[in-house]
Amino acid sequence: GLDSGSGRYYFKHIYTGDNTRPDFVSPLTEPGVDVKQGDYLLAVDGHELKAPTNPYSLFVNTRGVTVTLTVADNAEGRNQHDVTVNTIDK
Repeated sequence: GLDSGSGRYYFKHIYTGDNTRPDFVSPLTEPGVDVKQGDYLLAVDGHELKAPTNPYSLFVNTRGVTVTLTVADNAEGRNQHDVTVNTIDK
């Protein structure tokens, strides 16, 4: 979702998928990935994400590769940290 006040995007819903089946993996729910619903996505591979940038534009050509997401508890960056995720190859 978009927080219109800050121009920051947040994870409105994280799909659980089924990480035991390769065709149904949910990268944000894999072990060791510290991301939860409501967290803000501040950057992808060091590229800041803020409206009006389309969040999907930062994932172009990343299918099946590892990316680093910078996430935080709120738009101001509380508890900011990086997580590494393997994108879906579909």
